[in-house]
Amino acid sequence: MARRRLIADTRRLGCAQKGLTLIELLIVMVIMAAAAGVVILNAPPAPSAAKDAAMKFAYRLNTVYDDAIVTGAVFRLEISTQAYRFQRLRDGDWSAVYAADASNDWRGVSLSVELDEAAARNVINDETGQDRLGEDTVTTIDFDPLGDNPGFSTIFQSPRGAWAVDAGADGRVQVRRY
Repeated sequence: MARRRLIADTRRLGCAQKGLTLIELLIVMVIMAAAAGVVILNAPPAPSAAKDAAMKFAYRLNTVYDDAIVTGAVFRLEISTQAYRFQRLRDGDWSAVYAADASNDWRGVSLSVELDEAAARNVINDETGQDRLGEDTVTTIDFDPLGDNPGFSTIFQSPRGAWAVDAGADGRVQVRRY
């Protein structure tokens, strides 16, 4: 008899409930939504296209410096406002090593070059005004593995910010906010 009374008391108090009520489900969903909101708000922002393009350019420039030293080959960088191209001198002819342009590799990013005073002696501007890469003017910088390499900065600009890749005459390459 005591056992029947205990079962009746637990049913009356709700202890014998199987499953969740609608209110409990809604509370769990609100807690999960709040947690998801916190995670999304604390996630790091996506890098700007200019930073991404500058990092890739710096990596490729480091590779060219290293290849020039290891192989003893002369390399060249052709750069315009919308594209750049690395070339290598082989048997008296320039052959493309890598090329990138705004239409394929990055969108909404423009390029510009700032030269050190000593670098101006080592730079050739296309006299025809026709860009071999598809834009107005091309600046060409040659990298000699044994000689004095130019110091220059390449600026990548987008609406979300500008980033510069500094190439020193000593071969150091660094990326910084411009």
